[in-house]
Amino acid sequence: MAALRQDKKKVTTPDQRVDTYRETIESIAMAVILAFLFRTFIVEAFVIPTGSMATTLQGRHMEVTCPECDYRYQTGASKENADSDYFAEIVGTTCPMCWYPLLLNKRDNPNQRSFTGDRILVNKFAYALRDPQRWQVVVFRFPGNPKQPYIKRLVGLPEERLRIVGGDIYAALAGEEAEPTIARKPDKRLLSMLQLVHDHRYRPAVFDEVGMPHRWQPWSLEGDAAGDWASQASGGSYRTKGSSPTDTYLRYNHLVVPYLWSEIELLRALQASGEKQEIKKQLLIIKQEIEQHAVGELILDYYAYNDYRTEFDRSPKEGIHWVGDLAGEYEVELNGKTGTLLLDLVEGGVHYQCQIDVSSGEATLSIDGGEGLFTLNDGSQPARLTAATDVRGHGSYQFRFSNVDNELRLWVDGKRIDFGSPTTYQSDVKRNPRWSQADPLDAAPLGIGSRQLAMTVHTLRVFRDLYYVAAYPGQSHEYEGYGEFDVRERLAAYQDWEDEPMFSRRQTLEFTLSEDEFFPLGDNSPQSKDARLWINDPLDEFSDDVAIKLGIRLADDDGAARIVQIMPFGGAYATDIQPGDVVTSVDGMAVSSRKDLLDSIGIGFMQREIALELDRAGETIQRTVTMGLRSGFHRDLLVGEALMVYWPHPWRVKLPGGKSLPVIPHIKRIGLIR
Repeated sequence: MAALRQDKKKVTTPDQRVDTYRETIESIAMAVILAFLFRTFIVEAFVIPTGSMATTLQGRHMEVTCPECDYRYQTGASKENADSDYFAEIVGTTCPMCWYPLLLNKRDNPNQRSFTGDRILVNKFAYALRDPQRWQVVVFRFPGNPKQPYIKRLVGLPEERLRIVGGDIYAALAGEEAEPTIARKPDKRLLSMLQLVHDHRYRPAVFDEVGMPHRWQPWSLEGDAAGDWASQASGGSYRTKGSSPTDTYLRYNHLVVPYLWSEIELLRALQASGEKQEIKKQLLIIKQEIEQHAVGELILDYYAYNDYRTEFDRSPKEGIHWVGDLAGEYEVELNGKTGTLLLDLVEGGVHYQCQIDVSSGEATLSIDGGEGLFTLNDGSQPARLTAATDVRGHGSYQFRFSNVDNELRLWVDGKRIDFGSPTTYQSDVKRNPRWSQADPLDAAPLGIGSRQLAMTVHTLRVFRDLYYVAAYPGQSHEYEGYGEFDVRERLAAYQDWEDEPMFSRRQTLEFTLSEDEFFPLGDNSPQSKDARLWINDPLDEFSDDVAIKLGIRLADDDGAARIVQIMPFGGAYATDIQPGDVVTSVDGMAVSSRKDLLDSIGIGFMQREIALELDRAGETIQRTVTMGLRSGFHRDLLVGEALMVYWPHPWRVKLPGGKSLPVIPHIKRIGLIR
């Protein structure tokens, strides 16, 4: 201890103090340098400002809990960003489970105020040695403003001919004559991109009071199956004894009754005033409304994230495109040792089926009972595919069955079942939904059933795939030649679905990518400014030395319009134009100087293409260049791969005096980006 005290009292000389200060300064400087290098070359943090990638990534948003069904959901609030072009306060949201229109109380509930967007980490080294892969979430610089980072999902790769049709992505090499084929998502990407449509556990108690039917209804092809399924605990689970000699199902009916909540609010007002006769009349009105909407609607590309109300716009934001690619998730308790579990998905009037024999665990896939055929790599087309599973008699299991991108997939307890060959099939690109009196088909597109199997279904969930809208800038939908009101009427006319020409008139978008070009789209397709839309941006902004609309840099002198650099955006880099070329005419108009060229471009900035005449070392050549931005971004603008959400919004704690502090982290949303 004496030695220790002696060391403490040791005198430090001035030179030693200088060395200590220098070491400290050097350490701090080195830390700053390392942090700078780390940020520049390896990982950088970004904040998501808007909802173009919702629900994968949240921009400024609200996260609220429905007071009627207790479901928690997110709603976009990008209009409340300080730099929004049209600032508007979000005053209401819509619950995607029960459609309750919630008016926000931001004064008393601080967690109903908007939160900033997700904070993410981007791996900037990810693509140093390899190109990005399709379906990855990438960060890049926006071609129209290379200082602005964008984040989207990559769907098109260099030298591809890309097609968007029917909500799906099709791709082929640009030089091939073959038609593009559907681009399928890997499992982990698919599961992260599926959008929840329905979870039967979230049902308001008032629905039972007014007689709103449950969305899962007993059904059998042979007739009434109501007696084969018993609802337990007010729809909390469904049980069948498996005694029926025919196959019996629970099938999902996407029941939506417009203005139901308005009628319920009126009923509640009458109940509060005690007007018994008026209450009976109101209940009768609600019953009649429900009966008029007893057939399930088509599942559309609806996003609760987009369905918000502002001070100036209180109208609902509904989906408008039919989504046939669906998935069902079920928690099932098998109460018998024998029998068959039935899983069913319908798209375009075709049943896609999975049958699992619980005594052997064998799973069998088929299309329309064997009428349809699968397509294998060797060209063969079997009617059925089989695989072994771990399902054996009594026990609880989780099942997921999907029909997405013309491929059937089955998971049991989270494990993807391998059928030993592709479970893919071919179908018409543009299909019509169908309905019949004997079989509701696309009006009840999901089912779970029993073939003499006693079982209890505890959880039923419905998901849809993303739907990439094939619409041009300024269009609200892709049904060519139809007004929005007309489209909605035809979507609701279930008896006419099969012969409705509107479905075959959905537009197709096609893009051809250069050898250094990538094509990104947003997960939130209806509200994403992505490569579908920026191609027509009439970019008439250019500095003194860059003509953005052509993607070239000009010599900064008053002589001839000589090109000194090809920029990684615009039409020039995809055309045989080289540094050193001199522009001599635009659309037949002579150009003698740099100013002439800029003036010519300014006059014709709304044109899609312009004809250039160039002087290349004394040789006259002609090239046609697309004005504005290319449909994609150049690899030089690629920043990196979106790695993880490291800090989502924190929950606020209310303090005395009406103030609040964001102190409780939202741990559930921290994780890797898929």
